[in-house]
Amino acid sequence: MTTKRTQCNKINYLAQNMGKVRAKGRREGMKQIVLRAYQLARSGTCASLGDIEARLKSEGFHPVSIQEYLAGSALRADLTTLCEQGKRQRNGR
Repeated sequence: MTTKRTQCNKINYLAQNMGKVRAKGRREGMKQIVLRAYQLARSGTCASLGDIEARLKSEGFHPVSIQEYLAGSALRADLTTLCEQGKRQRNGR
């Protein structure tokens, strides 16, 4: 038979570790969005960040997550450069 104290300890343990599970899931979501954004930028099929964001939305990624994870200025600059390079390669330049 479990005591009230044991039940409280289990509840506290679960509550403390739920944040870790959410954080891990959040990191995985971020990783998927960023990796897919890089794939799209390199492919030459997306001419701009707006195109990448629209494509990610059409693939089922959550719009708020896309905005949040692609907000960094260095990441955005990198994706823009890759879009331009991909576009040039597709056009044979």
